[in-house]
Amino acid sequence: ACDILDKCTEVLAKWKDAPEVRTHAASLLRALHTLKGGGRMLGMVPLADLVHAIETALERLPEADSERRLKLIATLEEAFDELHELVQRFTHAQPIGYPQAMIARLQDWSGGVSTSVGSNEISTRFAETAFTGNLAVDNPGEQAVTVASWQAETSADEPSSTPPQEQIRVRAGLIDQLVDQLGEVIIFRSRLEQQLSGYRSHLVELDQTLYRLRTQLRRLEIETETQIVARYQYEQRETGAAAFDPLELDRFSQLQQYSRALTESVSDLVAIHGVLDELTVQSETLLSQQARVNAQLQENLLHARMLPFDTMVPNLRRILRHVAQEEGKRVRLSVEAGYDDMDRQLLDQIKAPVEHILRNAVVHGIESPEERARAGKSPEGVVRIQVLGEVTEVVVRVSDDGRGLDRVLIRQRAIERGLLSVNAHPSDAELLQLITHRGFSTANKLSQLAGRGVGMDVVTDQIRKLGGSLGIASQQGKGTTFTLCLPFTMAATQAVVIRVAKSSYAVPCTSILGVAHMSAQEWSYCQKDPMVHFKDSDEAYRVYDLAVLLEQPQSAPVSKGKPAVLLLAYVGEQRVAMRIDEVLGVHEIVIKSPGPQISSVAGILGATIMGDGVVLLILDLASLLRRASKQRKPQQTHDLNGAPRRASEAEKKLPLVMVVDDSMTMRKITGRVLRRQGYEVITAKDGVDALDKLVERVPDLMLLDIEMPRMDGYELARCMENDDRWCHVPVVMITSRSGEKHRQHGLDMGVKAYFGKPYQEAQLLACIAQTLEQVGYGGGCE
Repeated sequence: ACDILDKCTEVLAKWKDAPEVRTHAASLLRALHTLKGGGRMLGMVPLADLVHAIETALERLPEADSERRLKLIATLEEAFDELHELVQRFTHAQPIGYPQAMIARLQDWSGGVSTSVGSNEISTRFAETAFTGNLAVDNPGEQAVTVASWQAETSADEPSSTPPQEQIRVRAGLIDQLVDQLGEVIIFRSRLEQQLSGYRSHLVELDQTLYRLRTQLRRLEIETETQIVARYQYEQRETGAAAFDPLELDRFSQLQQYSRALTESVSDLVAIHGVLDELTVQSETLLSQQARVNAQLQENLLHARMLPFDTMVPNLRRILRHVAQEEGKRVRLSVEAGYDDMDRQLLDQIKAPVEHILRNAVVHGIESPEERARAGKSPEGVVRIQVLGEVTEVVVRVSDDGRGLDRVLIRQRAIERGLLSVNAHPSDAELLQLITHRGFSTANKLSQLAGRGVGMDVVTDQIRKLGGSLGIASQQGKGTTFTLCLPFTMAATQAVVIRVAKSSYAVPCTSILGVAHMSAQEWSYCQKDPMVHFKDSDEAYRVYDLAVLLEQPQSAPVSKGKPAVLLLAYVGEQRVAMRIDEVLGVHEIVIKSPGPQISSVAGILGATIMGDGVVLLILDLASLLRRASKQRKPQQTHDLNGAPRRASEAEKKLPLVMVVDDSMTMRKITGRVLRRQGYEVITAKDGVDALDKLVERVPDLMLLDIEMPRMDGYELARCMENDDRWCHVPVVMITSRSGEKHRQHGLDMGVKAYFGKPYQEAQLLACIAQTLEQVGYGGGCE
């Protein structure tokens, strides 16, 4: 009604500007006919009668008198205002009166034609009373006319009720598309934040560079002024010249003029730096505000596609009843949904796994009524479903009170299928996880419900694709519990980004328990004996080297000063400690499919795009462990194609070179040259920064500048020479101080080579290779 009235108002305005155009009246009649039909259908007699009066007036439209048409248009404007008021009062469930006065005015334009579709008595009685309830009039020979009972039964002195909230129907695919696009927006914002962080770091570098430049210019000014004073004193002493006048500009040397001009340029650069810094602060503020808006938008969009878990409960009850009837058992389903709403996509994806677990509970878990009676149980078995909401995940727990999993039978079937050796002694959690292998079944006979070994592996794969994990626990004679840990939403999830060897990966937070450290001695024990477990908070963790599981080059060796970093994870019911090189932080990621080529590789859950545009693979730890239990051989490593790699090649480590220079340009150029030749490079901007990084990683060779703030190259070389941890690191100096005095001073301190800026790349690379060979570096660089 509001849309129709808005359109009519627009047409009426155009007609007022051109009264002679009769097509406007035709447009109004078409729109009013629709409005009247809707009003009659819902029993809105006052609205329908008023619209009918307007139609009648338009049909009796004056032929040629423009003045009369303008008067009619003015009356119609008032009539449409009253129509709008009627619609608003209907919408807000407020009492209304019959518009008898306006209908009478319109009847004057229509020649007194009655506008009531029903009897005149209806219109008369409407004029006498407000429209607040049912109205029925009995006419002889005619059926009683009943006006609908409106929600506006409140009296005029009672407060109006709250209007109902408008709702629209939106295709689910459109909501999913909007959520996916929001994921892209999150990625772009993350990239902008990372770029802005880069701008901020460069501004810090620029500020330090300006400080050095101001200091150098100040020294230059002092030097030039000293030379001028010395020259004046010499001229005065030799020639007896008059006193020096500072206004005599010819006395100033050209060098001093250049220094003054450079000082002004530095001041301009400082001003530009201030402007850039202010713009960066404003950009950071805008990004922070956008992050809040994105979070609200994401929450609202995700809420728009949320569905209660109860929507799938009726279907689960039907499945449970059907399977129980076929098996001749009595089973009852109990649902405890402590967390009601779930992502619709997530709900659709877990439907099949939950249904299969229910079937297994009835077929394998719940005993027959006779067997339950002998065990002292109720004849009716119970299957419980609990839905719990955690901070970043949803936990669905399906449990039964049946006989539990037969560990002896599982072990026997695993040995028959070659999944276990006869002498193997797996833990209880590892033994229970065997039922998730493809083709594994403990059923004694083949039926339509069990026996083919197809089901639990599909359940595991489906949960893995969702970025979740499956846990299995069982007590003999008391039942089995399947725990599904799932991400809160499929649009975005939290993940830990880690570095292994030279590659970075993401691991969903749903399977991460924490991070721990292991000493070099403990790591050595674990490497020698795979049965040695890592203890943390009274829990035992099986230790693995993630680089070996990924068939990547070996990680950096564990030293006494740098213990091994362990990622503690919960894979099913098994607790594992994965040795990694570094934890790079926790990020919100959007899981994307990497395509069929990469998805077929074991251990890959998906991929994501980080803020800097880098694509990271998301690891599936459960798949990696399953593959390791079948294929891993400690004495042999493989290349990326799966072919055995030579021991010397597997153990080869790239030389690590540290570049220490206060010039960001020199650090970038030198690092690029070294990386192109196959070296691993770390950088430091001065001596203090280099000492901090030396504590973390000791390089195989250092390229060192002399002139640096806080601590120059000579001081750093002296500190390294006096420290047992770093005295063996060869140092090659690259500096603009190319004088023989500085060169000799560096060589006296034990520097292996000395290069002046700019250096020749070929000479530097040859010197680095020769120096590494001289110190007996055991690695190598192709």
